[in-house]
Amino acid sequence: MRKSTFIQPEVVLVFNKSSLLIAVVCSLRHAAKLINGSVQSVSLACSGEYMTTKGWYFRKMHPKLEIEWSDLANLKLEDYDQMCDFKQARYHPRTYKSRKAKRKK
Repeated sequence: MRKSTFIQPEVVLVFNKSSLLIAVVCSLRHAAKLINGSVQSVSLACSGEYMTTKGWYFRKMHPKLEIEWSDLANLKLEDYDQMCDFKQARYHPRTYKSRKAKRKK
């Protein structure tokens, strides 16, 4: 039997600016559509090369963890990173306000 060249999509977790889990999507492409961004930038945010993409935090679902419906709007990014042993800096929520104010000037 021939090996398939199709790569299985990975589940992506989407966290908002206040680092709360707001969505669980089935692939990078769906995550990019959700924020109206590019698949590459979402992928780089998942891998840790970018901190955010358009103000959203992204993480790939860890294979040994399970997310339940009750985790939506309750699970924090720091808690998820700690469970997965993922080390990455994150912006403070006030940083976004100052960045927006600078853009308006």
